[in-house]
Amino acid sequence: MTVLHCTARLLKRLHKPARPPEPEPQSNPLGEWYADFDFCRRVPFVVMLNAATGAVLVLPGHADGLRRLDELAATAFAALCMQHDLTGPEMGAELRGFAAGFACATTRDRSALGSLNERKAGCWMQMEHGLSLLETASFE
Repeated sequence: MTVLHCTARLLKRLHKPARPPEPEPQSNPLGEWYADFDFCRRVPFVVMLNAATGAVLVLPGHADGLRRLDELAATAFAALCMQHDLTGPEMGAELRGFAAGFACATTRDRSALGSLNERKAGCWMQMEHGLSLLETASFE
């Protein structure tokens, strides 16, 4: 299972309490993930950022996308790893963590939130230029 630190907007969309109980620390090898819900051209999206690696995933934020967020994140992360030719036990362990689902928690690192907002703005600019969700995802 992967701990996903969500903004209040995303917690509300996921129908989670505003202050969910703090989940047990997980042993995913790439560290913590942060996520926010936002709109680009009136289309809902979820943007996820791995605080340790700078990996960014942009996922559909409509109702079905939110229900299958863990599955979509695993697929997008696997595609991102293939795109950048990244393999190894860490990537496999991270994918297994996604497959086990997310344990939602509140955000607690303002620096990570600032980075998330910066990357989110970059993704919206790339989407304005016609890039796909996979193309806006990145490792930085």
